[in-house]
Amino acid sequence: MGRGGDGGFPPEATEVVPPPAAATGEEVEEEEESINQKRKKSMMATDFFWSESDEPHATRRKQILAAHPEIRELFGPDPWALPQASESVLAIFFFFFLLCLFIWVACLVASVVL
Repeated sequence: MGRGGDGGFPPEATEVVPPPAAATGEEVEEEEESINQKRKKSMMATDFFWSESDEPHATRRKQILAAHPEIRELFGPDPWALPQASESVLAIFFFFFLLCLFIWVACLVASVVL
């Protein structure tokens, strides 16, 4: 952090404003609430694009199809998705059981070495 690092928070997010001496409990809670809201607002992402359209993906799909009608045949389900996912799951189980079978070898080697 170097000299005087602020932990990455904007100054208004880390400020702690003490309540006035004559403040009631309700006023203190309201003040804390406003500080928390400022903190949340300052920590929100500023590089996010918010679209006002109902479905930005559907709108974009229509624009792409209008510009390039030849890619319509690429839309739809992938026939290779299920075999590829099944192969991945089977490989994970295979290596899991292989590891379970040879874990005693690793324990034996570790006990000899250590």
